[in-house]
Amino acid sequence: MAKSALFFALQSSDRLGRFAAFLAVSTVEAKQGQIERALKDLQVLRAESAYQGFVGFEMQARLRIGELQLRSPHPLVGKTTLQQLREDATGRGFLLISRKAATALENSAPRGYEPPGGGASLTNR
Repeated sequence: MAKSALFFALQSSDRLGRFAAFLAVSTVEAKQGQIERALKDLQVLRAESAYQGFVGFEMQARLRIGELQLRSPHPLVGKTTLQQLREDATGRGFLLISRKAATALENSAPRGYEPPGGGASLTNR
């Protein structure tokens, strides 16, 4: 069903609908274990939305990319993605995305881990 939504969205000139469909399809793909395919779709969405000036969709794509990268064999890539996103989102006023990136980073820390800076969490700053 998500793939048919993407098919129809790609036929449309409605960019917002197309971007929303890419997000939906990538979510379904990730839940089905098709991580590489989801990452590819999210990279397309990130690039296209950035090029066309849709910063919100670009940041949503980066958030999902970082979250998927955390679950990959190389989680440090995901941490770097999310840390950069958190800074960019805060600087551009996308505070919800910034908080979601911070939460994903906190949840990726090993149990018993205390972040640098006396144990202050990212959300308590």
